[in-house]
Amino acid sequence: MISAKFVTILGAVESYPVLDTTIKEMAGINAPKIALTRSNTERKDVAISEIGNTMAFGVGGVAVDQFLKQVFKQAQKETATAASQRWATIGRSMGVYSTIFSLMWAMPFVRNYITAKQTGSVSFTDVIKANHKNKPHLHDQKAALGEALDYYRNKALGIIGLGGAATLASAGLAKMAASAKRPVGQKFLDWLFVTSGKGNAQKTLANRLLLKGGEFAGFGGLPALLFWGIPAYGGWLHASRDPYEKKEQWLKFGNFVACFFLPPVVMDKIFKSRFEKHFPQLKTVGYNYHAITSTLKHQKPEMEKALQLWARKNLWSLLSSIVLLGTMPQLINIHLTRKRLIRDQAASAPKPQPATRPQAPASSVQPGFPVLVSGKVPARNLSTGAGLYPMDGYPPFATGYVGGGPFGSQPGWNPSPFSAKMGWPALGYPPVVVPEPQPFVQ
Repeated sequence: MISAKFVTILGAVESYPVLDTTIKEMAGINAPKIALTRSNTERKDVAISEIGNTMAFGVGGVAVDQFLKQVFKQAQKETATAASQRWATIGRSMGVYSTIFSLMWAMPFVRNYITAKQTGSVSFTDVIKANHKNKPHLHDQKAALGEALDYYRNKALGIIGLGGAATLASAGLAKMAASAKRPVGQKFLDWLFVTSGKGNAQKTLANRLLLKGGEFAGFGGLPALLFWGIPAYGGWLHASRDPYEKKEQWLKFGNFVACFFLPPVVMDKIFKSRFEKHFPQLKTVGYNYHAITSTLKHQKPEMEKALQLWARKNLWSLLSSIVLLGTMPQLINIHLTRKRLIRDQAASAPKPQPATRPQAPASSVQPGFPVLVSGKVPARNLSTGAGLYPMDGYPPFATGYVGGGPFGSQPGWNPSPFSAKMGWPALGYPPVVVPEPQPFVQ
């Protein structure tokens, strides 16, 4: 059971759409993103960007809207022609969109400038690891830091300048068309406001893309995606300071697009079916706070039940924003970036070289002389089969010697009695052992 006072507060906020959107944005998205950071530097870095974007909408959008409202005051009077009113709607819409678009796209460069100015960090990996208590990373390299600061400042000013020019151009052209004595661009206006919907006023491009009545309070739906979501994430991608940050922003952008369409559709379908089942009298007027209180004001028990259902819908919407937009992508990015850093650091670490054994010096033993266990070099074979030893110093294991040796060996390779007594092999020669090479010591 939600308290009646809290429901009343929610209703009062809903009556101001810009304020309602700003509060939900800060509570459902900004706060979790700022809380789920890896260092004090990143916390301030994220806060500048998130709150800056929200203020670009809530303050910049409202300020331009109020300015353009005065510009098109005459064109939006009830006595003005339909063409003038339509051009006023176009001018106010495009002026507000241009302002919000440029401010949001430029905000990440403003963030980069402030972070670099305060900490000297121009790399995202420095931002997520560093703390303001640490020494700045580029303060000892004034030239490099100066170049980075100039780049961030010029980018931000350039983008804001383009947005300002687009705002003035779109508003100025629309003002000229609205003030013309004869209708200007009548075919274009008819197509935009009438025929593009193929007979359905709700499906016209004007209804889908422009502010309803040119009022900033009508900002939402597809324009929120095109002129809020796209510039916000486009700016973050454009201003990414290294590949790690760019990958994090791509994941956030994909998550934003998916969550922008799917959860609201599911939520609306669930609660709409409940409203239609229990409160059919609201079907024609809507399911917002004002519609409920004005339609059911004489049926207090029914009104209280309907307001409870309406409040639960709002709270579930806020909770889904906190989980799907403010929390989930942050936790996934923290995990993935940690794994990427570990992987890349391991790949770039110097690999240990395999140990090499010192080479032994060239042997002083002459070829053709077997080396005995004692290491002494014997005299050449005294047998009549001269040259039986090959170049590696081992006695031959092939035919070519038959009897007549110094030990009275039998025909063939049979050992003599003396060699058998000494335990020598059947060849009739002493065993040969070649010692392992030893390191050379001078």
